[in-house]
Amino acid sequence: MKDFVQLKNTKGEIELTELQIYLDRLYREDVERVKTAQLTRAEIVFDDALVGRKFE
Repeated sequence: MKDFVQLKNTKGEIELTELQIYLDRLYREDVERVKTAQLTRAEIVFDDALVGRKFE
């Protein structure tokens, strides 16, 4: 997931389905990250490490 995901179509719009798929992938990756690190937090953290790039 660390690679940049192109969410915008040729018109510069973001398709809701693509956004949902992307956010679901991030969610599942963070769940695995929490399990691997044996953390006890309940919330999902969308940080730079998870997303793989900084948003401006």
